Amino acid sequence: MATMTIYSELWDDFSFHFPPKIDEHLYYRISAEEKKKIIQNDPKVKRHLELLHKRDKLELANDQLTELLRVYNKIRASKSGSSM
Repeated sequence: MATMTIYSELWDDFSFHFPPKIDEHLYYRISAEEKKKIIQNDPKVKRHLELLHKRDKLELANDQLTELLRVYNKIRASKSGSSM
């Protein structure tokens, strides 16, 4: 639920500050090279995309740590169960 709230807040902020020029270009389908130029020239969009990339990396790290903790707890439980 918290993740959905974060996504919603990020989307609201991003869509509110989305430059009309980029919105227009995306509507008319521009090339990847043109998109790169627009992104490089607009620091707000560039910063937002960097934040999205960082968020994706943090979510991946969180998932991996959660899985490691699950495995650790499973091993720990099996060791304590076998010593009885």
